[in-house]
Amino acid sequence: FDTYGLSQLVRSIKQLDDTIPEIDKKFPKGKSIRIFPIIIVNEKGLQTPLMGKIFQDRFIELLGELKSKKVHIYPLSVIHVSDLEIIQDFLNENPNQIWDLLRYHCRNPHFMPPFYNSIIRSNIRTNYKRSYTIYTSLIQKFHTEQSKTI
Repeated sequence: FDTYGLSQLVRSIKQLDDTIPEIDKKFPKGKSIRIFPIIIVNEKGLQTPLMGKIFQDRFIELLGELKSKKVHIYPLSVIHVSDLEIIQDFLNENPNQIWDLLRYHCRNPHFMPPFYNSIIRSNIRTNYKRSYTIYTSLIQKFHTEQSKTI
């Protein structure tokens, strides 16, 4: 689990009360905090249905008895890099929708489905327009007579 930063994430959450002023000087003291813990991975095997549950159980174990009335910690989300690529354009157009998507993903704290499941159930689809525009401009920019001979 340490390889994926789980212990580091838990340490950061435990120290958050002390470090909030460093992160955001304008954050009101005593205000309640909602934390959506996320680990971003690049291994497809971690998208299998039970991996989220395994990580969540270890996350709870590492958190221990951390209790606070002003801190609400949502279940841990394990998100694959490809999931971020899928939601990139959606969030570009609707940045605040990330919170609804994460709340939806955490709807059952006893079983965390793979994040792509929440993306599909939220009817979010990849929008290739932005990528297509970028690739088209790159191809036009670098497509020369000389490159045809390579």
